[in-house]
Amino acid sequence: MAKQLSLPERIIIEKMIHQDYSFATIGRHLNRSASTIAREVLNYRCFVNRIPLPGENDCIKYSSCLVNTACKDGSSHRCSGYRCKRCHKGKHCIDFCPGYISSQCSDLDKPPYVCSNCPTQSKCKKNKSYYSAHKADVSHHKTVRDAHKGIRKTPAELREIEAIIAPLIAKGQSLNHICTTHAEQLGVSERTLYNYIDKNVFRVRNIDI
Repeated sequence: MAKQLSLPERIIIEKMIHQDYSFATIGRHLNRSASTIAREVLNYRCFVNRIPLPGENDCIKYSSCLVNTACKDGSSHRCSGYRCKRCHKGKHCIDFCPGYISSQCSDLDKPPYVCSNCPTQSKCKKNKSYYSAHKADVSHHKTVRDAHKGIRKTPAELREIEAIIAPLIAKGQSLNHICTTHAEQLGVSERTLYNYIDKNVFRVRNIDI
C-alpha cells in the first residue's frame, strides 16, 4: 500500500465526507485506516477565516460590539470613551462578558472535523471548515517540497513548537525573547523559527510578530 494518499483517493474522501460516511467506512473503501483518513482531514482542512491565536478576541460580535461596562468593577464613568474590546486596563473582555460567543465551533474538534453536513451551516456565523481534495493535494506536495528545503521537523514536532510560541507571541513577546527563555523546549534557533514562519509552517504569520 502506498504510504501517501493520492489525488484520486483524496477526491473519494471529499465525496464520501459530503455523503456523510464515517472515517472508518471511507478507510475500508480505500483500504486505509480510519486514523489515516482523520489525520488527512485534520491536516488539510481549510478554514474560511483565519484561526485566532490563543487569547485573541474571537467573538463573533467583535466588529459591531459597543459594550463598555461588562466587567464587575466597570461603570459608565470609568469606562467612558472605551469599549470593553479595547480595554485600557488590559483586561480581556471574552473572559467575563456574558454576551461572548466564540467564532470557533466546538463541533469541529470531533469527527468529521468539517462543516460539510452540518444542518445549521447556512445560518451559522462561526468560522467554517471544509475539506477540498485538490487543495489538500496541493498543500501536501508543498509540505513535501518544503521538507526538502530545510524543514527537518515532523508535523507533530512543529505543532509542539507552535503550541509554545503562539500564546507567547499573542501576549506581545518577541521571538528573540521566546527563543532565549525556551531554547531547550524549542530545539531550534531563532533564525530557523523565522524561516519556518516565512514558509507559513505555523498559523503564526510575520504580521503577528
